[in-house]
Amino acid sequence: MSDRRVLAWALVVASLSAVAGYQVSVNRHHSAATNALVTDVAPQPLRTVADVPVRIKDLNGREHSLTEWRGKVLVVNFWATWCPPCVHEIPGFIELQKEFGPRGLQFVGIALDDVNAASKFAAVRGINYPVLAGDDNVAELMRGLGNTIGALPFTVVFDPRGEIVTTHQGEWSSSAAREVFESLVKAPAAQQQVAR
Repeated sequence: MSDRRVLAWALVVASLSAVAGYQVSVNRHHSAATNALVTDVAPQPLRTVADVPVRIKDLNGREHSLTEWRGKVLVVNFWATWCPPCVHEIPGFIELQKEFGPRGLQFVGIALDDVNAASKFAAVRGINYPVLAGDDNVAELMRGLGNTIGALPFTVVFDPRGEIVTTHQGEWSSSAAREVFESLVKAPAAQQQVAR
């Protein structure tokens, strides 16, 4: 190979290396700036009902805030009609609402679903608690409440002060849920009178 060709190749390689080095430097700077920006604006985890900024529509189009149920043990269940574990756990939640509702517990279902599908499902299954529905706002709310993987079902339990007591990812058996609720709700009226 002639000296001219070696020199030309050396210049080409040096030029490409310089451009690549510059690009890596720019990408690192941009990435660091973007990460700093994301960190600066990333939402804080939601810890109480009062922290929840969104209002979600019910199946009749009326907007609700979770603060409406402050003062009760609030069980917020994120679900969808197309989610088999969600569909499987809902009958147990209906029974738990019947059992614990008079003692200060309130289920609220939030469907990550089409309003019409959620409405038909709720009517056929006889859901006895409020059902709200949404899409992107529901997904963001789940993320803020600790569902970092975005899977359904996802349940959050708030105490009467509106603070998160526990979260449950995946299907929640009614027996396991009952254990949690027993420690949070008031004793039945008959037991309260006997205790006096």
